[in-house]
This record gives sequence, structure tokens and C-alpha cells, in this order.
Amino acid sequence: MALFADYVPTPSVRPPPARAALRPATRDDLPALAALRAERDGIPLDEATATFEWQLARATSDRAQVLVAVVDRVTVAYAVAELLAREGLPSGWYRGGVVVAPAWRRRGIGAALTRERLHWIARRATRAHYFVNERNRASMDLHAAFGFREILRDLKAPGLTFTNGIGLLFAVELPAAG
Repeated sequence: MALFADYVPTPSVRPPPARAALRPATRDDLPALAALRAERDGIPLDEATATFEWQLARATSDRAQVLVAVVDRVTVAYAVAELLAREGLPSGWYRGGVVVAPAWRRRGIGAALTRERLHWIARRATRAHYFVNERNRASMDLHAAFGFREILRDLKAPGLTFTNGIGLLFAVELPAAG
């Protein structure tokens, strides 16, 4: 699976929108989550599983959210939001990676997962962040539609790498949740 979606700002043909059900991930989703991440990142399945075991544990303490998108009982995407306090980054809520299986990309699933995470973060904070590789134009376009603006170029923080590109940090001010 490609690291990020091919950048096609205005494709001539779009697949029909997906009717994906979004819900918080559970331990039952662990195999599907790990498989999506292992394929996308080219890492061993046990490493991907360990990452999601940790994320799901954080979600039970309200320090993270892991969402899945399900179509016809098949998990086709996931997305994470988490509270981060890390050297080199402003402390706060971050919307983490969204991973959509290639066959389901460009069908509104990434936008639906982003919208849901922003609503969730808005109940906890007035600002959300995300960081991205400068080469990931599809992600930047997606987030621009939600009001994210670049606040830092050439982001450097321990544990973050931006393969063949530089890191960018974006933020959006959120309306108070009602």
C-alpha cells in the first residue's frame, strides 16, 4: 500500500461515495487495524498490533480515540486522535494518521473520519493540530477543507520522521462543542 494517497486534486472519474459506518475501535478490531497499518507502513504485523494495543489502552483513559470505518462488516479504514505532550510540538490534541485501504480511497471516508475526530476533540479543547510530510498533498487538501492552516515548516521532534520530505505542523481553532 502506498504511504499516502496519490495526489489527484480533481480526478476525472470518482468512485461512488462509500457508506461507511464509523465507530470507536475495540479489541475485536485489533487484527484489521494491525493489518492495515502493517501493509501501509511495511512493518511486521506484531509491531502494528503492539501499537494498536497501546492506542486502545490510551483510548480507555480518554487520552486517545481510535475510530474505524466499516463497509459491509469489513474494516476499510482507521483514524486516531490523541493528546500529545512531546518535545518540539505544542502540547495538545492531535489528529493522528488516517489510513484508508486503497480500494476505498477518495470516497469520503477520510473526510468523515476527520470530521468525527474534530467533533470529539472540540469537546475537550479549542484547538486541534496535525503534522504531515510536505509531500502528502492529499492530506493537506483534506485538512484545508476543515480550516487547518500551516503554523510551522520543517518540524523537528524526537521520534518523528518525514521520509523524503520535511514535516509541516498545522492547526485549526475549534468552535465550542455544545
